[in-house]
Amino acid sequence: MTQPAPSYVGERVQIGTGKAGMKPLAQSGRVVLVDGTLQLFDSQQKVLDEGPLDAVTVARGKGLTAGITWVTIGEKRYSLAIGAGGKMLFTGILRVFISAGGGKKLLAAVEAAKA
Repeated sequence: MTQPAPSYVGERVQIGTGKAGMKPLAQSGRVVLVDGTLQLFDSQQKVLDEGPLDAVTVARGKGLTAGITWVTIGEKRYSLAIGAGGKMLFTGILRVFISAGGGKKLLAAVEAAKA
């Protein structure tokens, strides 16, 4: 039996956790939406966390944090900078512009899958 194709894949994702999302978990991870499940992978492609969309919330940051996408799976909150992983010299405002597009696409994919 074949696996269903992902409806969203975010590559080169900086993933963090903690109070402000500042504790790094992955510098170049992945976020995958497949078959009603959101999965977060670390830089070695090991699953960090996953959960059904019923237990997932996604929100985009505003202002200077517009490049950050906040994902909550169950009780655990993660910060995602999609497309900014592996680019350590892109920090601050430049990181916001690089990763803002990936967050919009993830939010749209999650909303479409929940509909």
